[in-house]
Amino acid sequence: STQSTGKWNHIQERIRRSVDTGPLQQPCQDVFLPAIFSEISTALLNNSLHHRGEWTHRRWNQGWDHPETMPLEEVGLSEAWSWFSKDYIPSMVDKKFSGFKTWGTPINSFGMRLKSGTEPTDSLEGKGVVTVLLPLEIGPGTQLVFNDICVFTPKLGDVVIFPSRFTHRVRFVPPKEGQFVTIASFYNEK
Repeated sequence: STQSTGKWNHIQERIRRSVDTGPLQQPCQDVFLPAIFSEISTALLNNSLHHRGEWTHRRWNQGWDHPETMPLEEVGLSEAWSWFSKDYIPSMVDKKFSGFKTWGTPINSFGMRLKSGTEPTDSLEGKGVVTVLLPLEIGPGTQLVFNDICVFTPKLGDVVIFPSRFTHRVRFVPPKEGQFVTIASFYNEK
């Protein structure tokens, strides 16, 4: 529709500005947080996950063990996420990670949910050279722990980008209340 095209054009402009200008937040070494998506955009994506699909406990061979997950294809988000990936991820990786080149199409993309009261979830060794997270819901107490050293809580709208295969393992600490919901994607080396 024309309305949805207008929304994506607005996000595309924010993406271009994020790549070409200004410093990015960098809470840990080689972990970058460009603020691209608005709270309204993240709420729309979150609603799509909660109302169109079904959460299941699947083990992803390129991802994480035991959290609830949902393929983006199930909820009609794969096309929009693919557009974002092709337009943004290769140029971002090229600028920020020396020697890395990625394809714009992820090898795997899904929604992931951790509820309060569950155990922390560690990343598994995967095939993706770069991992991208887009948090959609962040309950109080949620933390990302990189290599057992760097700890931070992302904000809604921040896209978390890090080199997952070689140097960065992440542990997801679930919230004390509510839940943590994110889109996660893995990108291969070009």
